[in-house]
Amino acid sequence: MGKTIRSMDWSKTPLGPIDSWPQSLRTTVSLCLSSNFPISLAWGKHHTQIYNDGYWPICGEKHPESMGQDFTECWASPWPVIGDAFSRALAGETSFLENQRMFLDRNGYLEETFFTFSFSPIRDESGGIGGLFHPVTETTSKMLSERRTRVLRDLAERAAEAHSVDEVFQISSNILAECEFDLPLAMIYVIDNERKRATLSGVSGIDRGTSASPVEMDLEQSDAIAWPLQRILDTANPLTLDNENGFEGLPCGPYPEDCQRVVLLPICPPGAEHPVAVLVAGVSPRLPFNEMYSSFLGLLSSAITAAVANARAYEEERRRAELLAEIDRAKTTFFSNVSHEFRTPLMLMLAPLEDSLTATDVELPEPHRERLTVAHRNSLRLLKLVNTLLDFSRIEAGRVQASYEPTDLPTYTSELASNFRSLCEKAGLKYTVECRSLAESVFVDRDMWEKIVLNLISNAFKYTLEGEISVAMSVENGDVRLSVRDTGEGVPEGEMPKLFERFHRVETSHGRTQEGTGIGLALVHELVKLHGGDVRVESQLNEGTTFTVLIPLGKAHLPADRISAERTLESTSLGASPFVEEAARWIPGGDESIAPGSDVTHAARSDNAAALSPSTSPNPEHRPRVLLADDNADMREYICRLLSEHYDVTTVADGSTALKEALANPPDLILADIMMPNLDGFGLLEQLRSQETTKLLPIILVSARAGEEARVEGLEAGADDYLTKPFSAKELMASVRAHVQLGRLRRQSDAKIHESEARFRTMADCAPVIIWVSELDGQCTYLNRQWYGFTGMPDGEGLGSRWQSAIHPDDRQGLVKGFEEATRHRRFYRSEFRLRYHDGGYRWCIVSASPRTGTDQRFVGMTGSIVEIDELKRIESQLRAANMAKSEFLANMSHEIRTPMSAILGYTDILGKQLDDPDDMSCVEIIRSNGRFLLDIINDILDISKIEAGKMEIAATTFRLDRLVANVHSLMNVRAAEKSLDFQVEFSERVPQKTKGDSKRLKQILLNLIGNAIKFTEQGSVRLAIRCSDDPAQATIQFDVIDTGIGMTAEQQQTLFQPFSQGDSSVGRKFGGTGLGLAISQRLAKMMGGRIFAESVRGQGSTFSLQIPTETIADAAYVAPDHWAASAPSPEPRIQSSSGDDPIRGHILVVDDRRDIRFIAQRFIERAGGTVVVGENGEDAVAKVAAAESGGHPFDLIVIDMQMPVMDGYEATRRLRAEGFRKPIIALTAHAMEGDRQTCVEAGCTEYVAKPLDGTTFVRLIARLLSSA
Repeated sequence: MGKTIRSMDWSKTPLGPIDSWPQSLRTTVSLCLSSNFPISLAWGKHHTQIYNDGYWPICGEKHPESMGQDFTECWASPWPVIGDAFSRALAGETSFLENQRMFLDRNGYLEETFFTFSFSPIRDESGGIGGLFHPVTETTSKMLSERRTRVLRDLAERAAEAHSVDEVFQISSNILAECEFDLPLAMIYVIDNERKRATLSGVSGIDRGTSASPVEMDLEQSDAIAWPLQRILDTANPLTLDNENGFEGLPCGPYPEDCQRVVLLPICPPGAEHPVAVLVAGVSPRLPFNEMYSSFLGLLSSAITAAVANARAYEEERRRAELLAEIDRAKTTFFSNVSHEFRTPLMLMLAPLEDSLTATDVELPEPHRERLTVAHRNSLRLLKLVNTLLDFSRIEAGRVQASYEPTDLPTYTSELASNFRSLCEKAGLKYTVECRSLAESVFVDRDMWEKIVLNLISNAFKYTLEGEISVAMSVENGDVRLSVRDTGEGVPEGEMPKLFERFHRVETSHGRTQEGTGIGLALVHELVKLHGGDVRVESQLNEGTTFTVLIPLGKAHLPADRISAERTLESTSLGASPFVEEAARWIPGGDESIAPGSDVTHAARSDNAAALSPSTSPNPEHRPRVLLADDNADMREYICRLLSEHYDVTTVADGSTALKEALANPPDLILADIMMPNLDGFGLLEQLRSQETTKLLPIILVSARAGEEARVEGLEAGADDYLTKPFSAKELMASVRAHVQLGRLRRQSDAKIHESEARFRTMADCAPVIIWVSELDGQCTYLNRQWYGFTGMPDGEGLGSRWQSAIHPDDRQGLVKGFEEATRHRRFYRSEFRLRYHDGGYRWCIVSASPRTGTDQRFVGMTGSIVEIDELKRIESQLRAANMAKSEFLANMSHEIRTPMSAILGYTDILGKQLDDPDDMSCVEIIRSNGRFLLDIINDILDISKIEAGKMEIAATTFRLDRLVANVHSLMNVRAAEKSLDFQVEFSERVPQKTKGDSKRLKQILLNLIGNAIKFTEQGSVRLAIRCSDDPAQATIQFDVIDTGIGMTAEQQQTLFQPFSQGDSSVGRKFGGTGLGLAISQRLAKMMGGRIFAESVRGQGSTFSLQIPTETIADAAYVAPDHWAASAPSPEPRIQSSSGDDPIRGHILVVDDRRDIRFIAQRFIERAGGTVVVGENGEDAVAKVAAAESGGHPFDLIVIDMQMPVMDGYEATRRLRAEGFRKPIIALTAHAMEGDRQTCVEAGCTEYVAKPLDGTTFVRLIARLLSSA
């Protein structure tokens, strides 16, 4: 500016030539030019403006015309802000204004700016006010930064609370609406998944629904789109629209000027294929669109993106938890449905059985009566299992209808317990019942109490092989106390916490039987809870167990509306007989003493219901302090005298002492001579600038060295001013005054920076999540307080790479690798991991990281957050465990049912061959038909269990497709004819006779699809159409099952292939079924590499299509479409002959712990001509084989059950093989899961037969093995 001033013709200004300027003006101008702080002077009546190098950037395009211009004319636009202070300064009053917002017209437009400045009067030679001293600091960048940082902070804080993406956008829109000075226009458009439509989520600055802010945009109609969003979706990069690319401006925001520039920013969270939203941000017409502005918009977009990513993560976790919960609910519903499905055929089985057993018009032969009794007893056992399932489904659905009645509980309990007395005595157990009389009746639901008592005693009997069982009742602390104690094997300590869990079974080989569903004790627990009571257990291994039930006296703890309430649901109570009869079969000969009794009539019930500014003048209360350092005492005295009127002056004689004093008690200004002993002025300056507490102190150097070079050297060294001796008092005072003020402003500015930094740290520390920052090298440089509170690490311990020590060892390598790759590739990162908690355990968390850029938009590191999701993980794990437990229970329940089913079907087969009376034969056929229906349901359950357990395999072989279709046609044509339906098969051209695949599963799917079509078609036809694809690269065969049945609605088709789904309850009630068939078929099709899909119209019919891949067989002929039935080989006839078709000549050992199964197998074999010896368990089998060998009459074949107490079939088979038995061994089991056959073979078995036994197949297998032995 010195050159500019010297080159100007000042004679044309009110100041006149420089030579005519008064000394006061010259001195002030010299002071102004020597400072690098922005300073302007307004001199004379016309307020002629003179300024230094630091000031001219403030003038912008007005420079250099603004030099010598009238100050009031130059700064007319901000005059509403600065005019009053200017006028007061002309009147002799100094004014100081801080961070004033004003609009400057300095670059061709009104620009929003912020300044901190003062106006101070300057006295001339006459003592009057010659002009004004105007130091100024532009704080626009700082104020805009603080304003924008607040927006980003608020957005981060409030968006972190959002639990959905829509909520993030709503919160973001609300916050952006409060930022109108930086964002005069803000719109968020949400993009649909197909990238076809954009929907306006939030808008500010203009009204919703205008041509510039349409509520919806069709992205496929490019001519009709208000904003080029498609370009953002294609590139995922920001797009700026301005005059250069056709943007004509838009009236919006708080200013009258149109918005001339808009930036479109993508919101694209990690993992998204395209941006999920676009932020349309208007640029303020009163701010320059510079790097700082662009960076702010980028950070705004990143903040919204990070919030969207966190919300999507939360939504994903919630959806997973909800899905698992829905599966749990579906299976619970299935329990209820399948219970009702069981009860209906059970009723039809029990009724004929009871009619036969109680009939007086026909005298049943005793052998027949015994067989019907066995069938009846097993049917009751089935009903007991089904009722238990129904109880559970009612409890889970909250549909239990208890009726609490005043009861003489000791007497009632004694009566229930007495049912086990004869059984315990027969088993050699001491059995005591001591139920003391109570002073008052106890309110209980009698049916529920019956189940509690009978389950506990039955459980004690099951696990007590010798010793004692005692049942006692007493009153204790206002509770009725029922205890069932036994001296059985006890419960392992590790099993105690799980004892009352549903479907949990204590694996043991010391009970009377291994049968059981694992739900008895769980049911007891639930029923006791319904009484407001508690059930406890104490146990010592090998010493015994005591179960204690506590029920409160009175009725205040019970629902008032259920006291003596009427029942509307059918009772599931069966009395004591099923419990006693089942327990009796656990001891040898125990069931012989149990007669049907009167419980036959009771069991026949069935349920048919369906669920400062500081001033420039020193403040007298706080005078500025000046530290003066000069080795010349006279100079110290002189300067001290000049300054002491307005300042507190401390004097020292050398630089070393000055340094100590400044560090101990920093002054407001230091005035130091350059030439001093010990430490000169430059050395002092260097030391002070290197210390945190003194680096901002104003320092004026004084020297006798004159000239421009000396001044430049001093200023370059870091001095704020340089005075050359001799100097005038006015010059000294003006310099000191100016720099004291500047120093105060500098300290205040620095304090605000520190305050801002502390505020952000406080904000981060108050955030509800862990916040961290890392640098380019991946080293962590910041962790908020949440980290240290969560991990318990000392402050600073997690910085650098030490945070890795808090990561679970199993997660550490993957997490660190992923973070390093994200840093290297500068991309978003998200991962789940386990973080060590302050108690030493680990908790699940989600880390989300985003690239961090500097003001120049260059990558400088990463920033992110860590959110704890341990509770969500725990819930997810519990639901998954519950799902697995229920799947296992389905398979186990099927096993439990197949064993009694074997007895029922076996005895009906035997009975049917001995009866001549048509009515009796009709009863037997009803039992067999319903038994087979039950078996179909069981097989469906097994199939779904196999698939869920991953134990079903697809076995691909080459087979005749035409033969398989013919077989299916012959099977289903009979069913179609029963309903007077026309069932046709149609082959299209070029369908091969032979193909490769799993013919068994294909047949199963076709039978299911065609069976469904026949079931839901009352009149018309069912067609099976088979065709092949023409694509040789991907050959497929498609089977279309077309019917004219009831059809389906679109809603029903949504859940068509879900397990347990039946469209709606009315369809289920009318047509029956479990809702598993289509689910199994779809899963089998997918396992074969294909799929099933359906088309349907309600009331017009349905088409189910099965599409599976096929392999071309070389030289395979094609099926003739018009003559397929004639060219196809006839299906093999179904085996319906008796076991007598295959004579057996051999000595056979049959081993099973169930007397019923032993009897049935024995009858089948003996009818075929074989001789049979029976055994009850594996240990018995080993002994009998040894005895037969030594007696000279060895066995030719062994049939052995694999699930038996004492010694199971696996162990017995291994021992027999080890002892040299080489004859065939047939494994007999009610398990039917994939892999069971292999397990039996590995144990040493020759063949495998699943229950229930089919007499013909069983005899033929034995005959084949004997003939090949």
